[in-house]
Amino acid sequence: MRMSAVVLATIAIAQIAFLATVFVFLVARRLVEARRLARRAAERARLGSRIQDVLAHRLPPDAFAGALPRGRASVVTAGLQQGAMQVRGDEWNALTAAVRRSPWYQRNLKGRARSRLWWRRLVGTRLMAIVGDEHDVPDAVRLVADRHPGVRLAAVQLVRRLPYPELLESVLEQAIQAPRVTRQHYFDALVSVRVPLGPILLRRLDAPGGAYELRAMLTLAGQMADPELLDRLLAHAASASADARTQVARALGGYPHPRARDALVILLRDKEWQVRTQAASSLGMIRALDAWEALQQALSDENWWVRLRAAIALRQLGEPGLDVLREARGGADRFASEMAGYILGLSDEAVADHAA
Repeated sequence: MRMSAVVLATIAIAQIAFLATVFVFLVARRLVEARRLARRAAERARLGSRIQDVLAHRLPPDAFAGALPRGRASVVTAGLQQGAMQVRGDEWNALTAAVRRSPWYQRNLKGRARSRLWWRRLVGTRLMAIVGDEHDVPDAVRLVADRHPGVRLAAVQLVRRLPYPELLESVLEQAIQAPRVTRQHYFDALVSVRVPLGPILLRRLDAPGGAYELRAMLTLAGQMADPELLDRLLAHAASASADARTQVARALGGYPHPRARDALVILLRDKEWQVRTQAASSLGMIRALDAWEALQQALSDENWWVRLRAAIALRQLGEPGLDVLREARGGADRFASEMAGYILGLSDEAVADHAA
């Protein structure tokens, strides 16, 4: 009995000592982390102050760049990102050019953009997005194809800073291969540099590398809404592929032009209901007032989705379209009457939700 009591007491003491050790460790770790965060906050504050000194001409840009702390790439990058969001103009360009020329940049960018650790490559990507130039394009192309998805998605934004053909081609190729849920991230970045992207997109629309690539290029052309692309889009309106015709009909929703309207009216009579549905939707998006008769006929389409999109498009045309819907609501065609009544009974907000 006495031996058992001693064993139990020993176990209890050991458990208490273990819990006390864990508690002390957690408290110490919290204190160390708090000090580290406070130190980094102080570093960012000092860096922000020095950036303001450069912008106010109290400190030469080269002196600022020459005094950047070694081994603090993440802190410097965060500070430069914050400054880039707040300041633009010649002063900021002079500061970033000085950072770009400094040995600190070469040492930190090359070391991180080519690191084996993905979080270091991510810091390098963000730094390049602020002060990179044409000499960094090879590294940017490598980062766009990085094996880590976080680095790849961050590297896509490099096209805003480095809109060079080699990088644009690389990002476009990644966009084609990307899942649809992430492809829009690539397209948003590419559309922001539409001028240098135009010739590349024209060439790919002329000779697409397959149906999958054509679908992506047609989608991007619709988001670009560049008049120079209209001829290429119209050239695919008579494609043998129903998917291509659907994508053309969707893309033409960004082109409020008579030729686009005429093409959409033809597509509204396509044999595939998906094409007709998208054509009706795009006619509403471009407010094609001259297409009200074609949309009126589409109210009697055999497919429910086509009738819905045609009715929404007529509602988007304003008073001329509303007159057509009111007439159809009391007409002999039961399908057209029901759809017209449904759309006329919706609020503007509900119609906008349907049209989205």
